[in-house]
Amino acid sequence: MNILENIVTELTPKEFEVYCLELLKTTNVELENCTIKHNQIIKTNDGSYQLDGLIEFNHFGVNYKTVVECKRYKSKIKRSQIQILHDTIQRIGANKGIFISTSSFQQGAMDYARIHGITLLQIVNSSIMTIQNSLSPRKIMDFSYPKYTFAIYDLKLQCPTNFAYYGNAEPLVNLLLE
Repeated sequence: MNILENIVTELTPKEFEVYCLELLKTTNVELENCTIKHNQIIKTNDGSYQLDGLIEFNHFGVNYKTVVECKRYKSKIKRSQIQILHDTIQRIGANKGIFISTSSFQQGAMDYARIHGITLLQIVNSSIMTIQNSLSPRKIMDFSYPKYTFAIYDLKLQCPTNFAYYGNAEPLVNLLLE
């Protein structure tokens, strides 16, 4: 049984959504222009979508959107509820989805979320526990760093000011030119 069950059952659905978004704000790693908004209405060419939460940020000049769905349920979250979130992500052009619940998730819901890159979070003991985080790691390329050393130049001095290395290369001890 979830220890927070009595606390969160006293919250209205709106208060619960705000509570979940506030928990997410505590994990913000200072992304550029990151905003977490509650109760957003997004209009698309096929209708309007009400979102419990919308996270938007910019990273390396690219704008990202994450849809947040918050459910305060006693029964397990079903696959169909994750499918609805996935449909919303696609319809509004978001990059990601997060489903937060006080209850656990059925296996079908977890499988569907894993295949479609949806993060599943459960509120446990006044914090958020990651049930499933996005897609399983995929091996895109098999490569290893070459063995080499290089100097980082200060363009004003036109000489190496620091060094770094990759792979199994031994660092050069005396790289600074005096």
